[in-house]
Amino acid sequence: MIRVDFLYKVKTSDLPQMMKKFEESIQAEFQSTPSNVKIEMAFYKENETTLISLNIYYNSEKDYELRTKFERSQQGWLNIWFKENDIFELVSQNVFFVQ
Repeated sequence: MIRVDFLYKVKTSDLPQMMKKFEESIQAEFQSTPSNVKIEMAFYKENETTLISLNIYYNSEKDYELRTKFERSQQGWLNIWFKENDIFELVSQNVFFVQ
């Protein structure tokens, strides 16, 4: 199993818009096989900034790669997550093997 950790940085005032992005991401049109087996989200607020730690678990690295390929083939997904000058910064993305 693997865990993909995404760390996002967003202005706290933009947090509702960011949460809307996550909600849009679970629409039926973005469901695929393979998919994740678990998602965890945590927040850290400091002054005017919020850090969002999004951990997505997959059965294998191959499942993650296939899921990513599917996402990148969807124009709606690209519109949600890959706009120029968006409200968030992707600080890091790391893949960990879970035992």
